[in-house]
Amino acid sequence: MIKEIIYRFLYDFAPFCMALYFFGRYVAKKNPWYTVCGWTMLWCCFYGIFARYLVLFLPFLCGFLFLFGYGCAVLKCGWKQAMSISALLISILYFANTITGTIIYIFITRLAQQAERMEIFFALMPLVFMAAAFTAIFRVFFHNHRLTARSILSFPLLFIGFTEQVVLYCVYGDTIVWNAETGLVYPLVSSTEILGLQIVACIALASLLVAYCYLEKAAQAEQENQLFALQTKEQTAYLQQVQLHQQQMRAFRHDIRNHLLMLHGLLQKNEISRAMAYLSELEMVSDALADPFHTGNPAVDALLSSKFSAAAQQNITIICQMQIPSDSQIADIDWCIILSNAVDNAIKACESLSDDQKQIVLNGKRHGKFFLLSIENFCPEGQDTFCEGIGISNIRAVVGKHRGTLEAGIQDGKFMLDVLLCISHQQSDI
Repeated sequence: MIKEIIYRFLYDFAPFCMALYFFGRYVAKKNPWYTVCGWTMLWCCFYGIFARYLVLFLPFLCGFLFLFGYGCAVLKCGWKQAMSISALLISILYFANTITGTIIYIFITRLAQQAERMEIFFALMPLVFMAAAFTAIFRVFFHNHRLTARSILSFPLLFIGFTEQVVLYCVYGDTIVWNAETGLVYPLVSSTEILGLQIVACIALASLLVAYCYLEKAAQAEQENQLFALQTKEQTAYLQQVQLHQQQMRAFRHDIRNHLLMLHGLLQKNEISRAMAYLSELEMVSDALADPFHTGNPAVDALLSSKFSAAAQQNITIICQMQIPSDSQIADIDWCIILSNAVDNAIKACESLSDDQKQIVLNGKRHGKFFLLSIENFCPEGQDTFCEGIGISNIRAVVGKHRGTLEAGIQDGKFMLDVLLCISHQQSDI
């Protein structure tokens, strides 16, 4: 009785439990052990009741639908993501069972006398193969690069799995005839050829994932390059506006002596009202040209002033304590890409917050040959993860250009972005 329970656990419960566990890891969602065990028990009960009716590829299809339901109902995945991950998991699960089953079949037909002693080994073999396959796929496709799950990926995965199941059913069927004296009577097939076919199917499955991953990365890189080029073009136009602003400021300063002479003349004639009106006009022009930020870089001052105006319209406060070194070898366009993306992301994050949390803090300070920039803002309640978008990717590209580092994360309800830049490109400065 105990032996039968152990075998049922190894053959029925453990594989599906492992598939549900890796489902959570693949989609980076919390997946409590009791939920995994509960759904696995539900699957075992379903399969135990309807096993006699599940022939051909129906077990494969039912397992796929069950995993799909788990992804949508428990892990709260989108239907496209749940469909593709379910197709991948059920394909791996059945491939592991069928390949190890073929290996065991070959072993039994050749060394039937040793088969009884190897029962536990035969029961553990699919689990080991399955765990290795799940882990390898996680590390290659979901660990450093989160494979975007799309519904179109489900169809080739399911096709490979369905085909493999149909071929095996047509070859082996559901009946094996064994004679104690002569050995295997039915089916008389070449198991090594079947094993070769299964290995080819596994290679096809892996090749599909690799090809899809490369295509996805290429498409994403192309999109990022286009957006980066567009943003660079916009920043260049913005810098031209900054230069125009600086020219206007220099022109105003150049004419200040003439303005003072004009005021002196009006006061000498005792035309106080005209002098006050003229002074008010000068004050308005001065306020229009003045920047509320003084970082030591005119382009950055103008950029932050523009962002400050956009933030003020939504009651968002920007606190800036940053002084850019005059000897910094970082181009104005790079400063603008870093700060515009960072501040835009922070403003967008603050839009849905209460007024007392609508605050963005920028700090920048020189440390020897390096410049440390930190930007922080509050996050919506309950948010503990973030998705790196195009903005952060553009910042990371500029940071890499200047041999720096970037760290981003959420801590104590705040999003923290820390950028370390090398402000000197001389080799001896590093």
